[in-house]
Amino acid sequence: MKVKLKIKLTGAEDLYLECFGIKTSNTIKYLEKDLIVNIKYLKEELIIKRSNSDYQVTIKLNKKKKTISTYEFVGGNKIFNLETKTNKLFISDDKIIAEYSLEGNDFKFILEVIK
Repeated sequence: MKVKLKIKLTGAEDLYLECFGIKTSNTIKYLEKDLIVNIKYLKEELIIKRSNSDYQVTIKLNKKKKTISTYEFVGGNKIFNLETKTNKLFISDDKIIAEYSLEGNDFKFILEVIK
């Protein structure tokens, strides 16, 4: 189903975006500049894949747990594991809020489905 999204990402660089995306039961997919963003969410887990022709970053978040995220260059030549700590994770049908540290850098991600 096509939906309108409002996205805010703060961290190394701030991003504010309103766009259309595709939402199914537990996934949301949208375009962010030259990136394809695919979000899969469950009750206590969030997986954000951001990819383009050069690389893919997979951020795995789980409530109050440390996880390993990955940064992979296209072709699979180099894969870097990134320690990720989830500080806050809220998931509902129309809103996702995630605060996390990725290799010591703090990020806040908010995604809202606009009706």
